[in-house]
Amino acid sequence: MRHSLDRVLTIAGFTVRETVHGRGFLGAGLASLAVLGLAAVVGAVFWVNRGPLAGRPGIGETLAREIVARIELGIALGGLSLVAVLLAVVLGADALAGEISRGTILALAARPVARAEIVLGKVLGLFLPAAVVLTVMGTASAVGTGVLTGVWIGDAVPALALLDLELAVMVVAAVAVSSRLSRTAGTVVLLIAYFGVTNLSQLFALGQALHSDWLQQAAIWGRLLLPVGEVSDLAGRLLAGPLTALAEGLVRGVTDGLEPRPWIVGYAVVFLAGALALGCLGLARRDLR
Repeated sequence: MRHSLDRVLTIAGFTVRETVHGRGFLGAGLASLAVLGLAAVVGAVFWVNRGPLAGRPGIGETLAREIVARIELGIALGGLSLVAVLLAVVLGADALAGEISRGTILALAARPVARAEIVLGKVLGLFLPAAVVLTVMGTASAVGTGVLTGVWIGDAVPALALLDLELAVMVVAAVAVSSRLSRTAGTVVLLIAYFGVTNLSQLFALGQALHSDWLQQAAIWGRLLLPVGEVSDLAGRLLAGPLTALAEGLVRGVTDGLEPRPWIVGYAVVFLAGALALGCLGLARRDLR
């Protein structure tokens, strides 16, 4: 077991070095900085113009400051998460497929390394740098928001943990797909799945408009095909705080029944384990020549 872990960590170490020295990682870093800049600008605009909001009945200055802080932090963490997920898709879809197409995986497979260890090493090597960047930048954004507004949002910690879980699911799914599909095909499949699942609320709203229970149920259960949508929604609700009740008052009836289910985190962990097992099985049955 110890030797197996050493091999996994060795592969992960090589993958981390390849990841952080790649142009995709640099591009993701620059995009993340742009997201933080955008969140800061939007937050500053809301902060300067918070007076009318604070003057509304039942809100006041304290709640207005918290609303501005949560809007700024929500934009920052949401944008950072999207960048991290897209990076996971692009790099993960090439993790095994690229090695196979280039023939470099043969040198690795010729060594006393199990194919499952290759998969695990690739997953760790892709997840760790992306998760570190997401967590560090997200934490910096939360601290910066607290310093500027005087509002410290404790919900940022569990929200970041949920976004890291979402990232882990996408990394594992991408590596699993790359064990059977080419880089291009895997990227297309994953992007369609991600954006399709995260926009099933449109199908749910259509079902409500047409009074179609079938469409509504398809949207509700279709989210389980890739549980990132619900996990992300749960993180968003934590970050929104009091904004959640205000938003529900505006769109009540449109999203009722599509709220994140309490067991979605456990399901996401089980999904992650299942996708990892399928990735190991896919590579084990793949002809590497």
